[in-house]
Amino acid sequence: MTFCALIAIDLNEENRHRTKVILTDISSPGHFYVRTDEANKKLLHQTQQLRLYFESHISLPLDPEQVVVGLVCALELSPGDWNRCRVLHGKKTGPWQGVDKINVQLIDTGAVVTVTKNRLCYLDQPWRDSPSLVMRCALWGLRPTGDAVKWPRKSTEEIHEMAKNATALYIQVYHVNDDTHYVRLYSEVSTLIRFFKMQKLMFYDILVRSTGRTNGM
Repeated sequence: MTFCALIAIDLNEENRHRTKVILTDISSPGHFYVRTDEANKKLLHQTQQLRLYFESHISLPLDPEQVVVGLVCALELSPGDWNRCRVLHGKKTGPWQGVDKINVQLIDTGAVVTVTKNRLCYLDQPWRDSPSLVMRCALWGLRPTGDAVKWPRKSTEEIHEMAKNATALYIQVYHVNDDTHYVRLYSEVSTLIRFFKMQKLMFYDILVRSTGRTNGM
């Protein structure tokens, strides 16, 4: 295959619309979460406010009958580290019966964690209603190789490695469907070359070469 077909718009135009982000969680190249610099500042403020709130108020564990799918509540991951989360599994209209451990998604990172019900606490409405501080993303124009339905583990490992070694990550949004942003992902890395110049690598092409193919190609 050729890579020239991957360029959807003029490169100069594309550069003007790239957004600097950090990778907060990844399940596959078709399902990962990023957060912008502006959202990071909001998260820092929110985290401080939640900590101060629970330091001055008694945390109220939820009654098992209140724990239903979609419920937004608070979870203390470690001492003083309060997070907003959403219940993923359970009855949508009634209480859970005989279920001790449940899966919740951290609203502001996208990560899914398994916890016991008694760790979930009531969260005031302003925090429940505040939008998520992460964007759900998928790599634009890519799908698993051949007839595979799931992405191979190597694909996810490629992204982890790229993010780990990057001095900065950027996305270019091409399409938005529901809450998913279809993007190209760019990595800026320091390379030991003459004058220690910064080299920008396009992760999208690296992933295509290793594990994927473009739609229609």
